[in-house]
Amino acid sequence: MKIDEYINFLDSWFLEIEKMGIDVAGLPLDHLGYSASSNELKYKDYLISAVELIEPKTGESRKSGYEHAEFTIDFPFEDLVKKYPDLPWDINNVNRPDFPRLKIVLGNGTELKFNHLPILGS
Repeated sequence: MKIDEYINFLDSWFLEIEKMGIDVAGLPLDHLGYSASSNELKYKDYLISAVELIEPKTGESRKSGYEHAEFTIDFPFEDLVKKYPDLPWDINNVNRPDFPRLKIVLGNGTELKFNHLPILGS
């Protein structure tokens, strides 16, 4: 299955839910789970357990491709900002109630993000 075949997946998925008599009307659909039939992703000493698929915001045009990578930290975001005070940190989302994060845009346009919970644990 290709990632852009989500409509066929959802048509079939909702049909199965309807057959079981489960009423999901009005519930927000949080996300889709896409299972890849490949080997785990490793980079040097890093094991990558998840790949995030990001939809463009309304009215925004995006190219498909890797946008960012994230590290999970167990210390305050402010510690990184203080350690590297001359870097152009984006602190707009550090106090967000849902999935707060610290971000910096790298020279090649990709982003480095830090969060307190792994994406699969949030």
